[in-house]
Formats: sequence, structure tokens, C-alpha cells
Amino acid sequence: MAKNLTLKGIPEALYERLKREATANHRSLNSEIIHRLSLSTDAPRVDPETYLSELSVLQSRLRVRRLTGATLRAAKSEGRP
Repeated sequence: MAKNLTLKGIPEALYERLKREATANHRSLNSEIIHRLSLSTDAPRVDPETYLSELSVLQSRLRVRRLTGATLRAAKSEGRP
């Protein structure tokens, strides 16, 4: 059975953005909010350590050089006097 929920104190700018998005998506404001809540609560939780491990494996497979502050600075200054 569906439940009712009342939201109070929604900032005007957020309300207007939600209203515009609802219109763009051909939904009521209520349906838009339910849709967005469902997306955010259904999203899988990402374990940071697992994510970094998988990223490291992918970088190795792609033979991509790790991007660091030092490599960024070197790339920015390359070719500059």
C-alpha cells in the first residue's frame, strides 16, 4: 500500500528545478520526486577499496599512466618558457 509523505521547507530554487524537470520528463512533480528517490535509494553501494582496486586493474590493462599532481604540472608546463 502506498504511503503519503509531506515535504516541508523545500528551497524555492530546488522546487523550481524539480518542477522544470518534471515537465521535461512528462511527469507530475510528485512522480518526479518519487522517481528520483527511487533512483537514489536503488543505486548500488560502492565500496571505495573495491572501486580503487578495479580501477587499478583497468589502468594496467589499458596501460594508462597514473595521473598525479606532478604529471599534471609537467603537462601544463610542457612547451612553456
